[in-house]
Amino acid sequence: MITETDNNSYSSRTARLGIGTVQFGQDYAIDAAEVRPDDDEIARILHRATAAAVRVLDTASAYGNAEEVLGRLLAPGHQFRIVTKTPVFDGKNIRYEDRYTLTAALQKSLEALGTHSVYGLMIHKASNLTGEGGEHLFDAMLDLKRQALVEKIGVSVYDAGEIENVLARFPVDLVQVPVSILDQRLVAGGQLSAMKKRGIEIHARSVFLKGLVFVDPANLPDHFSDVREQLAHFREEVAACGATPQAVALSYVLDHPDIDTVLCGVTSSAQLGQIIDSLVDTGAFLLPDPQRFALNNPEILNPARWPALKVANP
Repeated sequence: MITETDNNSYSSRTARLGIGTVQFGQDYAIDAAEVRPDDDEIARILHRATAAAVRVLDTASAYGNAEEVLGRLLAPGHQFRIVTKTPVFDGKNIRYEDRYTLTAALQKSLEALGTHSVYGLMIHKASNLTGEGGEHLFDAMLDLKRQALVEKIGVSVYDAGEIENVLARFPVDLVQVPVSILDQRLVAGGQLSAMKKRGIEIHARSVFLKGLVFVDPANLPDHFSDVREQLAHFREEVAACGATPQAVALSYVLDHPDIDTVLCGVTSSAQLGQIIDSLVDTGAFLLPDPQRFALNNPEILNPARWPALKVANP
């Protein structure tokens, strides 16, 4: 039986969920069974998200045709807050002319999405902002904000160094960061609390670390050999408390007071339903001393450094 307290907890948690749409435009997940959904399935995902008061959609022009898919399938007058990203700029230095490339890219994204404005625009690669000439990109985003084409501007980062470099130079509104029970670097280092004190909105991604929390360590290639034992202990403790890796991983991130939105990539309406349903009970599945499960190897914590792989889960 779900009590009124459970319902309040459920509502507050679903309101902090967001959907990562990279898999709407390209294959991404580590699980071989997760394939890119078709338009009908994406429409069902969006419908289910709307019914559950999930309000954030995270996308990017680099996510294949994800923006075009959203533009086709989002209902008129939808209530989603869309966050998109700039292109990744090449070269060591940002030129003044790149501000025009950024502006044109946003206009193209708006056309693809079928909207006049978006909630957030983030620099996709933090080094574009913090390197020489990065102020040209930030000035362009400020102009877009002044024109009410975007409400908040910010950056997607991968580690503490990138956060500190950004904060030293730019008054961003929004930052997207990797956080999970396996990746606790920004919790332990105090970067999350430092950003929150500055009034920055924080979106957490990679809460399942590209599906690594679900995978039997025995099925992983040698690249993961140093963390197999730690991952196995995590799975054993999750099973011992009668929980699932999904519930525990979500609970860890959702219960952090500095995180505003928790992004989850999904490939089916059923998968989103499982995530939503698990939120009623996640508070009961807090493992003691979660710091024990934090990984430290940057080769594991950054999926961009993983070898290409697909793992079949039982």
